[in-house]
Amino acid sequence: MALDATSGTLLGLSYSLALSASGSGTGATQSYNINGSMAANQASTCGTGVCTGSQTRTLTLTW
Repeated sequence: MALDATSGTLLGLSYSLALSASGSGTGATQSYNINGSMAANQASTCGTGVCTGSQTRTLTLTW
């Protein structure tokens, strides 16, 4: 399992992404997490109180 990028910038705000530890098993359902974080007190390019944006990331699963 891998992400195409583990960090980026959106609306002037830097963020990072991390995958939970990989597991192994016999085919039973397994849970994973994608955790995101963003440092406080960053200056945004948003000129209003509410802005929206999106940035697509690709998660690759290999089995």
